[in-house]
Amino acid sequence: MIVATYISKKKMLIIAGIAILYTSVGFFLCPMLAKNILIDKLTQAFNRPVSIEKISVNPYTLSTTIYSLAIQGKNKNIFISADKLYGNLSISSLFTFSPVVSDIHIEAPYVNIVRNSDESFNFSDLLASNKKEVRILPEKGATAQENQNKIINFVLKKAKISQGKIKFSDKVAKTSHVVENLTVSLSFLSSRRE
Repeated sequence: MIVATYISKKKMLIIAGIAILYTSVGFFLCPMLAKNILIDKLTQAFNRPVSIEKISVNPYTLSTTIYSLAIQGKNKNIFISADKLYGNLSISSLFTFSPVVSDIHIEAPYVNIVRNSDESFNFSDLLASNKKEVRILPEKGATAQENQNKIINFVLKKAKISQGKIKFSDKVAKTSHVVENLTVSLSFLSSRRE
C-alpha cells in the first residue's frame, strides 16, 4: 500500500513537471525564439528591415498571435504591415499528419505599392531575386499519383482579413489610388482530395 502510494505520487510529480515544462516553454520560450527567427527569415527573404512588436503563443489552444508586423520599403517607408496576425492550428493536425488550420485572422493589413519614375515598382527587386522555378502545374511525363504526392495536404477552415488598406502611388502618371476598409472572408479551403 505504501509502495503503491509512493509510485502514484511519483507519477503525479512527473506529470506535473512535464505540464510545467510544456507551459513554460510554450508561453515564454517559444515567443522569444519565434520572434527572433521570424525577423531574421523575413529580413533575408524580403531584403528589407522587418520589425515585430511581440509574439504570443498559447500552447494549449495551439494559437499564435503576431503584433505589429512591419516590413520597410527601400525608401524607408512602410511596404507591408499588419496590426495583428492570428493563427490557430487544430489539434486534428496531429492525427491527420497534415496542417489543419482552424482560423487565420489578419487585422489592419497595409500594402504600399509604388510605381517609380523609371516604371519599376517598389517590389521589382523581389521579383528579380526570386527567379527560381516554381512548379504549380503537373510535370509532363509524371503520373497523376506522382503529381498528387507533391501537393502538400492542408485544410484551412476559416480565414479573414479585416480593415485592410492598399495604397497605389504612380509616379509616372502622377496619381494615387487607395482601397480602404477592405474585408475578405474565406470559409473553407483544402488541398485534400477526399
